[in-house]
Amino acid sequence: MQEFRSALTPFRSWLFKSRPPGSNAAQERLPREKFKVSGKHRQIAAPELLQLLVLLFFCVLCVLLRLFPFGLWLPAMPLVNPRIVVSSTIGVVIQLALTMLAWGDWSSFFAHPARTWLVIGSFLLLVVAWFTGSSGISGGEKHSASSKTVLYGFFAVILAVVLVPPFCDRRDLWVIDGGTVRYLGLALFFLGSILRLAAVFELGHRFSGLVAIQSDHQLKTDGLYRYIRHPSYTGLLMSMIGFVLVFRSTIGLVLTVFLFLMLLSRMADEEKFLEAHFGSTYQTYRQKTKRLVPLIY
Repeated sequence: MQEFRSALTPFRSWLFKSRPPGSNAAQERLPREKFKVSGKHRQIAAPELLQLLVLLFFCVLCVLLRLFPFGLWLPAMPLVNPRIVVSSTIGVVIQLALTMLAWGDWSSFFAHPARTWLVIGSFLLLVVAWFTGSSGISGGEKHSASSKTVLYGFFAVILAVVLVPPFCDRRDLWVIDGGTVRYLGLALFFLGSILRLAAVFELGHRFSGLVAIQSDHQLKTDGLYRYIRHPSYTGLLMSMIGFVLVFRSTIGLVLTVFLFLMLLSRMADEEKFLEAHFGSTYQTYRQKTKRLVPLIY
């Protein structure tokens, strides 16, 4: 036991190290939480909590990757694809890194709980996404050629959404006054992300970043898809609106309008493609359902 404690000493000194004077360059005060250890209270800052979370996250990732070859999964759990795990993890890490880079300061970024939970929640949602069984960006047996072009437009708009709102928030440019809007945005981010993940879970391997027909592809008309044809896009819009509101960004809301226009193009292409494949079955389904919002649109 003594050897184990000695081995943990460098990690403990890094985790609980004291912050240098003047390190909080932000206008907001960095919140701290108290942990009781051996009858004494130690303080640990929000960035240090995140460091611990990220460390645990990658430990779980390593364990899961270690288990892949042996198939140690519950029978009801969708097959986890290591390629999807690695690519989605890299994507989320890059997205959050760009967001913090646009903000400009590590410590002050985590000074507000809404921004801290945005990052923590992104990692937690990522772990859930590993088990959706989606096909990633797969062309399947056949796919729409124009869907690739639309996908490039998605990446451009989402890159702007990731960079512009945090940059403007730090500098009080075109922002909405008041802290309540941050928590409203956080709630929308989580609700939208959960809705999108639920839609992907229902489709499983049929879900792809491209408009495509996968092997053994059947038209999904029940569950969430009983009410709207594109629940994953509804979730995407909600989460992106929530993201920009966490940073109080009015210009971010304008960018989500461009995202909506991209989605309109994507939905038109997808519905045309699916109708060509499924014929009258899809025509009937299309007549009975709305696109994004039940009973409205």
